[in-house]
Amino acid sequence: MTAIDKYLQGYAEVELNYLADFPKDKLYKHCLIIPAFDESPSFIERLHNKFTAINDHDVLNIIVINQPDNLQQCQQNNVLFEYLQQHSQLLWYKNNLFLMRSNKIDFLIIDRFRQNKIPIKQGVGLARKIGTDIAACLIHRKQCLSPWIHSTDADAYLPKNYFIVGDEFKTGYSAFLYQFQHAITDTTKDPITQRATQLYETGLHYYVSGLKWAESPYAFHTIGSLLAIHYDYYCQGRGFPKKAGGEDFYLLNKLSKLAEIGHVDAMITLESRRSLRVPFGTGPAVDKIIEQQQMLKFDYHPNVFITLKAFLF
Repeated sequence: MTAIDKYLQGYAEVELNYLADFPKDKLYKHCLIIPAFDESPSFIERLHNKFTAINDHDVLNIIVINQPDNLQQCQQNNVLFEYLQQHSQLLWYKNNLFLMRSNKIDFLIIDRFRQNKIPIKQGVGLARKIGTDIAACLIHRKQCLSPWIHSTDADAYLPKNYFIVGDEFKTGYSAFLYQFQHAITDTTKDPITQRATQLYETGLHYYVSGLKWAESPYAFHTIGSLLAIHYDYYCQGRGFPKKAGGEDFYLLNKLSKLAEIGHVDAMITLESRRSLRVPFGTGPAVDKIIEQQQMLKFDYHPNVFITLKAFLF
């Protein structure tokens, strides 16, 4: 039994059991995973515009609408699901999986917000794992042709060549990361949030640049919306950790031990917004910068990287 079979049979989430009668005639080029908690339908409209514009109707968008189990209700989740129902044709469903077609684009919606909510301590990590496990299964069954599982977020604006660079990427890597920038908005539209986000982003680039200078093998960003993961290595690494935050960091740490992490030049633009959906990360950091009215103390002294380089070599 291969590592892929072992993972899919022994470590993948329960939703894989519901794929037994997934339509056999469905064949896709790419799978895109988006966890959605408390998100408006605007990102669905954005996906419509993107894929229609580039004439690429062979993407399966796997949307995991999720909600922590300590929250009784999330109205925005209901709005999102109802929007999808009203603007789509239902092609197939099983338990909490719904395959819908809207504007020639297919969405596989996983409902983890009405029943079987996400345990609060497992959060976005479990949400990403559910979607990525499904994608890995479909790739293994040859119903998705690309071996790369694309992971992003609802606040991400994807470039036109988003899938093209994946098709052209070399084999032998466990994952690759896109470049990123946060949206530069009109200064009349919440300039405080924009400035706080720019400060945080500068700190992220400074840290990774320091690691690159020190020639660290971990010189990469750990942001879940920038990821493309090779399904073989994903299964070898036993998937996303079930954590409410940092799941991208821990997965990349595992993958980097199996094969190199690559980079592509394509740029993903992220919205500048305050958010408390996760316990730490960009949204909470921006919120904290605004509340404290000062930069967070996460800029490392240059001597840290000088010492690291001396240690490594």
